[in-house]
Amino acid sequence: MLANVRVALQALNGLQFLEGEWRRFVEQYLDKPSDNSLAKTRKIHDDYIFDFVFDDGHIENIYLLDKKPLHAIKYR
Repeated sequence: MLANVRVALQALNGLQFLEGEWRRFVEQYLDKPSDNSLAKTRKIHDDYIFDFVFDDGHIENIYLLDKKPLHAIKYR
């Protein structure tokens, strides 16, 4: 399941995680051991953007969801 999430998040955010970066992202944010069900639910609804520091030192916002309003989505 995490492999599918990785593919989806990389596509949504237009980036590629290195293996170590992905493990760190999962441990620090996505599936933090100290998070209970309420914290994980809150993450989806309120805290769905995470400032992640990549191995090369640059920081990017990682979005869990695309919360653009439906009227902003362009169909082709």
